[in-house]
Amino acid sequence: MKGLFICCVLCLSAGFLCAEEVSFTYQPPAENSIRVVDKTTDFEITMTVDDPSSGQVMTLNMGKKNTHKIQETVLGVQDGRIVKIKVEYLEAVNTDTNMGKIVTSQEPVAGKVYIITRSDEQERITDEQGLLVPVEENLIVKREYGAADDNTMTEALSNKTLTVGNRVMFMEESMKKSFQDRFNGGIISDTTVTLKELRTQGGFKAAVFEVNLLMNMPMPSASMTAHISGEVVVVIDKAWILELEMEGPVTISSEAPAESPEKVPPSLSGSGTMKVSTHFDFMMPAKK
Repeated sequence: MKGLFICCVLCLSAGFLCAEEVSFTYQPPAENSIRVVDKTTDFEITMTVDDPSSGQVMTLNMGKKNTHKIQETVLGVQDGRIVKIKVEYLEAVNTDTNMGKIVTSQEPVAGKVYIITRSDEQERITDEQGLLVPVEENLIVKREYGAADDNTMTEALSNKTLTVGNRVMFMEESMKKSFQDRFNGGIISDTTVTLKELRTQGGFKAAVFEVNLLMNMPMPSASMTAHISGEVVVVIDKAWILELEMEGPVTISSEAPAESPEKVPPSLSGSGTMKVSTHFDFMMPAKK
């Protein structure tokens, strides 16, 4: 305390405040605890299609929103890691918008329960009877509960002392892997994570990290680039994520080469926005 006081006196005499520091601990979730997760990914884009062969130029307004509400129950913890978990998809909805027309559909995981067992960074996904699930369902669940889940991201904070305003490079690789999994192979070319501030949120003392991502998402004959930024809020004495909120601009352009001077494919260009949101409500005692 005396050293801290002297530090602050020296800092104040020099005309600035001491940098704020925070120490994190990781508390593994207890068996039979539950957590409710709300995830939303929202794209809105306006595209222009220029077809040289017909001389037509078209403008398309498109959007896609994916919403998941999942209840998780921890079934097994080993060496501080969740090794077995039950996930129930309370909601799993896709909403597609095309020129003002809105189409809503249920994903194949909607209303279903899955058991995920982890060992050596591998996941085995089954139904409640222990049977393997259809490939399409397996891919959706694995994308959300792969090796770089949110626990992996924040476990790295355990026993670390960080300074507000400093870049946190050891979190950047796991954040990068998490987003690549979430967006099904999106290529993250640049990532920065900075400890922005400390605050109280949801009754917890929390640290707020500022995250910036530059992501390229390959498409058939086109390329989409998203530059999103926002905040990840983490409970300090547990290293659990409370929420993630990010958004930013999206651009799209065509890449198809001309087959010949006479056969030039339509050019495609567009811009819009992308929003990513995840909120956690945890850890309530499981009902018996």
